[in-house]
Amino acid sequence: MTFMKVVGLSVAACAAFFAAEAAALTYVPVPDHLLVDRADIVVRAKVVARWVGVETGRVMTTYEVDVIDQLKGAHPGSRLIVRVPGGVDLEAGFAVKIFGTPEFRPGDSLLLFLSNSTDSYRVLHVFQGAFSERLSASGRFYERPGTDALEVARTVSATGEATAGELEIRAGSPVPRDAELFERWIVDRLRGNQRPADYFLRNSPREVGASFSPFTYLADDEVVLRWFEFDDGKKVRWDRHRDGQEGFPDGGSKAFKRARKAWKKKFSGVPIRLTSAGKTSSTAGFSSSDDRNTLLHRDFNDMIKDDFECPGGGVLAIGGVSSADFFFTSWKGLDTVVVHEGEIIMNDGIECFVDGDAEILGQIYAHELGHSLGLGHSCGDSQSPKCSKSDLLADALMAASIEQVFGPEIHDDDVLAARQIYDEDFWAAACATRVPGSTSFCRKCGPCGEGQGNCKTNGDCFGDLVCAKDVGAGFGFDADVNVCVEP
Repeated sequence: MTFMKVVGLSVAACAAFFAAEAAALTYVPVPDHLLVDRADIVVRAKVVARWVGVETGRVMTTYEVDVIDQLKGAHPGSRLIVRVPGGVDLEAGFAVKIFGTPEFRPGDSLLLFLSNSTDSYRVLHVFQGAFSERLSASGRFYERPGTDALEVARTVSATGEATAGELEIRAGSPVPRDAELFERWIVDRLRGNQRPADYFLRNSPREVGASFSPFTYLADDEVVLRWFEFDDGKKVRWDRHRDGQEGFPDGGSKAFKRARKAWKKKFSGVPIRLTSAGKTSSTAGFSSSDDRNTLLHRDFNDMIKDDFECPGGGVLAIGGVSSADFFFTSWKGLDTVVVHEGEIIMNDGIECFVDGDAEILGQIYAHELGHSLGLGHSCGDSQSPKCSKSDLLADALMAASIEQVFGPEIHDDDVLAARQIYDEDFWAAACATRVPGSTSFCRKCGPCGEGQGNCKTNGDCFGDLVCAKDVGAGFGFDADVNVCVEP
């Protein structure tokens, strides 16, 4: 799952930002009433300081916040320490990025649902307990920061129990909440008045315009993470922890095998080969490099902290890249980071949700493997197009919004996205049956390289290229053809 762009950093900084670790998470939305019930404290706060360091053996970002108002719990003093997994400090050499974790800046106003953690606090369910306070013409409102996360939800009955066989996978795009109404609802619930939610803003109080590249990557639209082993015919070998996935007689082995094979079977001339390295006792995960690509069936290192619960929700899995080169190389004109190690971590307690269904488990595995290959979401989050834009995007395994459970399968857009990163001859292979310069050529066969057409928007062009209108005559096309060129 891709999604968060680097803004305001130099090229060198971008290299470090994505070099050491990059991951994304899969989650089930936790209802607001459970956030209130499960949190040790709920506070309105303002960030006053931020730093990155090693805490309890792992890289963490520490935020110092001033408490503006305490809605639940008791804490001595007016200042809190809140820690979030991962962080980037180039001078100190830390570069651990877990996509989906919240990021704040000094001066940010927040509503935080927190759990106790030794000498500090952690955001409940990694990111779901963190809301940013915004201002609009109509007043204050809260929204959860955009996340690169696949949201999975079972249909629930009126009693709150999961309905067997009904599963929906969709984008995590929480509706904004009126700040004063949300705060009043929280206080009322804590006083025993458990009334229906009346604070959702069905129409966003702000309009956000955005343009998107045709493919999104785990790193950034203009920076890709890539395994180079495939170019030499080598395989990337994955270990499974010896304990296995609870609830499956084979420990999830068959589901993981199908997930690995999914990324090979549809490719022509793209040597993506993910194979088994057997079982391992290593539980390093994202905590430290162990020169293994590992599927951990439990959160051994308390990376996620809050267990999944039914009914309710939480984070299902975290997956991505745990080790990569610190400096750029180049691939098809894109700044590229060389990947060396990948990880998938399943959260504790997910058995009640997956419920022994190998199709659900395999689909989550395959999606997370896609992230380990460097792919982001095809659609459905804040850094990609709307899934309603086309069936091609909506049907992709790497979509944040998926209409059906189809198991570990990759579809057409997944193929094109993977070829974009791994197939050097992508242009010729993708466009062999179409005439360059024909209507929608770049959208259907691209994105287009320099001097290729016909594009409609900059998003139809590769990397930094832009779509120049009616310049086809200078490139051997009709005069009214649009062509991708250097800006």
